[in-house]
Amino acid sequence: MASATFEDRLPPAPARQLIGCPECDLLLHLDAPAPGHVARCPRCAFVLATGVHDGFLRPMAYASAALVLMLLALGFPFLAVTAAGLENHMNLFEAMTSLSRFGANAVAVLVMAFVVFVPGLMMAAVLVLTLLLYNGRGGRVLVPLARALFRLDAWCMADVFAIGVIVSLVKLSTMADVVLGTAFWAYLGFSVCFLLTVTTLDRVSVWSAVDAQREAR
Repeated sequence: MASATFEDRLPPAPARQLIGCPECDLLLHLDAPAPGHVARCPRCAFVLATGVHDGFLRPMAYASAALVLMLLALGFPFLAVTAAGLENHMNLFEAMTSLSRFGANAVAVLVMAFVVFVPGLMMAAVLVLTLLLYNGRGGRVLVPLARALFRLDAWCMADVFAIGVIVSLVKLSTMADVVLGTAFWAYLGFSVCFLLTVTTLDRVSVWSAVDAQREAR
């Protein structure tokens, strides 16, 4: 395992990236770690970068699977609830827009944005970015695309929504019969693929590849 040392705070070669530790704000220069190696902050041991064996192929595959699962989640029933002889079906959109029935229109819009549109847009951005980097293309598109991608990360709540739905269904199952639809399992799979995409796409490696392509042009 490779760690960033205190020497990294000295003026280095221009090719190395100047980054700030998200945990303790220490500024240091860092190269993309080799596959299987991890770069940690010398002050607080926060993981700054992780070398991935397959480069950008793994996040590319996870993002592709996530987009397919999102399409399935939007096209099939999410769940069905049966109580006192009455049965109610709902899809993913209805599960979120039902908040508007209680006057929470703004909340419904925010939930829809952070649970469906932003995560789906982020997975599409990952797929496009990794394809461009893998094929050595992109040019001027790489920098704004990478910036938009990493800024969207803080606004994605797919995993939070999936956990909240599971907790709600556990409580609801004591009062009614709940049948989980195809969209529920598809969205659960999307959340898993989303987390795998985020964890395998190393930010330092992405910017190193972007800088390498810009210098090669």
